[in-house]
This record gives sequence, structure tokens and C-alpha cells, in this order.
Amino acid sequence: MQTSRTWRHETSSGDPKPAAGDPEETLNKTNTRWRQTGNKLNVSRAQWSIDAYCPKDKGRQCTACQKGWFLRDSNCYVFHDAPPDRKTGKKLDKTEERVQIGGLEEEDNNYVNAPAWTEDEVAAPPDQRSLFFSRSSPLIAVCWLILLVIMGLRIYFGTVLESKITNLTADVQNLTTRNQQLETQNQQLETQRNNLTEQIQDLETNWNKLNLSRAQWSIDAYCPKDKGRQCAACQNGWFLYMSNCYVYNNAAPPDQKTWEEARQDCRGKGSDLFVGNSQEDQVALNYYSKGSSGTAGYWFGLRAEGGRWKWIDGRNLTESYWTPQPPPPPATDSQCVMSVQKYKWKSVSCDEKKQWICVMKALKAVSQSTHFP
Repeated sequence: MQTSRTWRHETSSGDPKPAAGDPEETLNKTNTRWRQTGNKLNVSRAQWSIDAYCPKDKGRQCTACQKGWFLRDSNCYVFHDAPPDRKTGKKLDKTEERVQIGGLEEEDNNYVNAPAWTEDEVAAPPDQRSLFFSRSSPLIAVCWLILLVIMGLRIYFGTVLESKITNLTADVQNLTTRNQQLETQNQQLETQRNNLTEQIQDLETNWNKLNLSRAQWSIDAYCPKDKGRQCAACQNGWFLYMSNCYVYNNAAPPDQKTWEEARQDCRGKGSDLFVGNSQEDQVALNYYSKGSSGTAGYWFGLRAEGGRWKWIDGRNLTESYWTPQPPPPPATDSQCVMSVQKYKWKSVSCDEKKQWICVMKALKAVSQSTHFP
């Protein structure tokens, strides 16, 4: 038989109570609640069974049968004929036997009516408690660690995800606003495009009309109807010399113009003020400066700029055959040049009103003229 450790009901001594807050207290309270679910009979009966099968006087050596019983073929037997007296060991008569049985019943009642064991009385031995906690503490610590890690990860990822969701929401709002702005700009650009398309169509229409009018004007100017549509190298009223067409505007004093006004008039006719490039041009200028003398002359394309005499095509006056004798005064800004027959030219204020000479290129399809009309 194996030796088993038992818990005893002690009234005056026992294991010390665990300190408050000690993990053993939790175990003790759990054991107490478990044992309090039983009734007094079960607790007392368990103590009686231990005393009966594992008597204290035999060092708690447990046997298969109760004390005083005999084992035979897996059964326990007891003989009740004349049981001996418990104290003297003598056999009893019938009367004494009833008294002895009554005493046994009283002992059973004492077991049954014994008070329930308290928390300290049913506490496990210290060595068992130490062994339990030494085995369970690492597992509990690991469980707590896992729980803390899970909680930490949940808080961390919850915070990170919330931050990302907030940022994404802000980005979506910004993109929505930007998309609305782009849609508005697109609508504005679409409106502008439609307006420009209409303007282009109007310009094309006007350009076509202008080209048609210009073509008609050109035909009437170069091929006048009153001459049977016979085309000339110059427009009607212009004079051909070499490869240029000339017109001299010998207007009366009320209709004469300043140098700038004269140039604008030439440009309006598709030409410009006379510009000399050769001695032949000088001859033509002198020929078409008809009726000029003294201070009455014809504006042409030469004026003072930056202290030098310049043609309107940007060239400086460098040819000596264009310089009159005696030489004119030094070039002074706001001074322009007029042509005077037999004197080449004179410089006067650009604001004076004079007659003017315009020139343009002749049509190439018509033979050039080498003489004046």
C-alpha cells in the first residue's frame, strides 16, 4: 500500500494564513468555494473514511478494508458476534453490545455534525502550493505577456490606421476640391475655345471677303475697266520707272501733311515713302519732285535719328552723291528731309506740312520702263 498525505481538522494549530494579495490567497479562496459547495456530511464522511482505511495509529498506512475488517477475494468481512469491549478487549453480552454500538453511532454523529473546515484548515500543504505555483507561474506570465502584446498591437495599429484613414480622408477631400476646380477651369476653357472658334470663323469670313475685295480692287487698279481690262505694271494713276511705281502727291497747302502723316498715307496705299538705293533712284526723285522750289518740297524716306541721317529701311546715308552742296547742317532729331528739284534735298522740321512721294514695286509680269512717261 502507498502512503498518502492527508489534510486534518485542527482546532488549535495549522498552517499560517497567506498574506493579503499573495497569489496563494486566490488558490485558497478557490479551494474554499469548491469545498463549500459540498455539505457537512460529505466532508465528515471523507474524514471518517481516511481514519477508517488509513488509521493514524498505523502511521496512515492505508489498507483495502476498514480497520477491524478482513479482506477475502476482493471483499471485506467483519464478525459481529460478541464484539469485544473497545477499552478492555473483553467480549460483551447483548446489553453491553448495544451500549457499544450506541457509542459507535454517537461517534458517527460526531463525524457528521462536525463543523465545516475553514479556509486555513483545508489549505494545501506549503510544499504542494509551492510546486503548483512554480509550475503555473511561467505559463501565467506568458499568457499575460501575450495579452499585453495583443493589446499593444491593437492600440498601435488602431492609432496608425486611424491616422492613415484621417490622412486619406483629407487627401480625398483635397482631390475632390481640386477636381471641382479643374472642372470649373475646363468649363471656362471650353467656353473660351467656343468663343475663339466663333472669332476664327468670323475672321476667316472677313478675310475671305477682304481677299475677294482686294482681288477685285487689284483688278480694277491694275486692269481698269475703262481701258478694256488691259493690265499695267502700276496701278491707275501711278508712274512706272525701272522696276518701281511712283506717285507724287502735289496737294495744295490745306491738304499737305507732316512727315509722319505722309508716311501713313503711303502705307495705306500699300507703299511707303520714297527710298533711294541708286543714282537712278535719285534721278527719279528729282523728276517726280515737280513744282518744288525754295521751302516747298516733297517728303521722302530720310530723317535724322541718333545724330545720323537714316533711311526708313534702317540704312545710314553714306553715298556722297546723295549729299547736297553745300552740305546740310548736322543731323538733329526731329529733322526730316524734303526733295527740291535741282537741289537734291533740304532738312526741315518733321512737323511742317509738305507734299510727298510714295513708291512701290511694279508687277513682274509687265515689262519694265527705262524712261519717264
